[in-house]
Amino acid sequence: MTTEFINPSLREPITRDSILDNASALLAEKGLTGFRLKDLAKRLNVTIPNLYRYFQDREAIIRATYVRAQGRDAAFLCAVLNATADSITADSNFTETISSFWPALLQQAAQEQRVVRFRAVATIYDGEFSQENPGSINEVHLATTRLFRQAQVHGLIDSSLNPEALSLCIRSMVLGMVLRDFGNNINVSDDELNIIIGRFYKSVLAT
Repeated sequence: MTTEFINPSLREPITRDSILDNASALLAEKGLTGFRLKDLAKRLNVTIPNLYRYFQDREAIIRATYVRAQGRDAAFLCAVLNATADSITADSNFTETISSFWPALLQQAAQEQRVVRFRAVATIYDGEFSQENPGSINEVHLATTRLFRQAQVHGLIDSSLNPEALSLCIRSMVLGMVLRDFGNNINVSDDELNIIIGRFYKSVLAT
């Protein structure tokens, strides 16, 4: 086995964030199966052992990359949900408002990346990689609950329903999308999911 020589004078200091930034770019370019530490080290102009100063192995880098991305996605989604809650009025078309969030959820990364995201999110609850998670699933839940509560205030959805329970239903739907991608024998299209989701939202609208 040969080790590629890198002139120390050409190396720039690396950080955990710079590793994750470059790992994210590589994953977007090559996908999960094509992600190699050799390529990552080359992008950073370091040797592979330098990466091990910050992460245990290849899988740890991938997990941390996706957990950080999930956190940023959560923070962005919270901001959008809260802005929507603040702008909603009695004249708003709530079905169109809420359905606008689904394309972003349905058009996640490729199947393998979606699976890795799901596994990475699970590690958050063990306190692992918390520094890469500026947003949180619970914050998204609170923001979604607030949106539903505001919709109730303006008479857009059934006032007898618990807004927090509606938010939990959304989280279950998202989980279902992820779980669908675990099994090759599950043949459910995005269009079929959208039909069911659309019917769900119509069922909670105020009459």
